[in-house]
Amino acid sequence: MYDVDVYSLVVENLYTGRKLLEIDKNGFFKANIPVPIDSGLVSVPAGGETVIAQFTVPMGFRLLIHSIMELYDPAGTISAEVYNETDGVTVASVDGFSNVGWEVDEGKTVTFKLKNSDTANAQTGRYSFTVSLIPK
Repeated sequence: MYDVDVYSLVVENLYTGRKLLEIDKNGFFKANIPVPIDSGLVSVPAGGETVIAQFTVPMGFRLLIHSIMELYDPAGTISAEVYNETDGVTVASVDGFSNVGWEVDEGKTVTFKLKNSDTANAQTGRYSFTVSLIPK
């Protein structure tokens, strides 16, 4: 028989030492596992943009954007952008794929969007943004 402490559970990445999954002694679940923000197939207006997601990074955390990847762009005109609304700056702009890694600090409102460079026609595209919230 094994003695298991059900009041405290931690799953840790052995390479980086970073906690990926934790249930603390109070029963609160914490996850630091990267998750996708997937646009699904969306129509982006001619010369315009479509917002996929927007939220404010919670206090005590920073948003880590691990990668941005194009999943569907038959016309070759769709790109992805992550925009920091609070500071009015582009965090990342990608056409295709990049895993450079970008960060947004706590309290900042961030927008994930797709942009269409074709000024004459609406186009369909799909991107995925892999993100996680990291405790400060």
